[in-house]
Amino acid sequence: SAAYSWYDNDSSKINIYGALYNWHAVNSGKLCPKGWRVPDDNDWQKLTDFLGGIDNAGGKLKMSDNSLWNQSNIGAANESGFSAVPGGYRFGNYWYPGNFYEIGVNGYWWSDTEYTKTHAWSRTINSEKTKVYRSFFIKNSGFSVRCIKNDK
Repeated sequence: SAAYSWYDNDSSKINIYGALYNWHAVNSGKLCPKGWRVPDDNDWQKLTDFLGGIDNAGGKLKMSDNSLWNQSNIGAANESGFSAVPGGYRFGNYWYPGNFYEIGVNGYWWSDTEYTKTHAWSRTINSEKTKVYRSFFIKNSGFSVRCIKNDK
């Protein structure tokens, strides 16, 4: 079922990192205001391509202020205005349900596109790289969400 949390269940982090939502919350259609939606996998690909491809887009999406990044924040320029922050994630598998990881190191964002019945597509931005990583994760995991204006 749809769920969200704050990193380490600490509500003081919401103003900096926002909430971490499982994919079932994404799929509910209730996260974005009217006229907006969670981007699908193709939307993420278009953004990545527009920003120079997977090898360079991460730096153009990352917040250039290094204060939230535990590591070097390589290539952070925020040329896009996306202001990605390293909000980490909440793991949702059967062995480590509910554990939090990688705040200050990586940011994870859902797409609304399923990969399989149990997994969905996402994007990751890492502090030590300028890349945007496309991968799939188990839907029970908690990731950040961005909304885009609905053009469909």
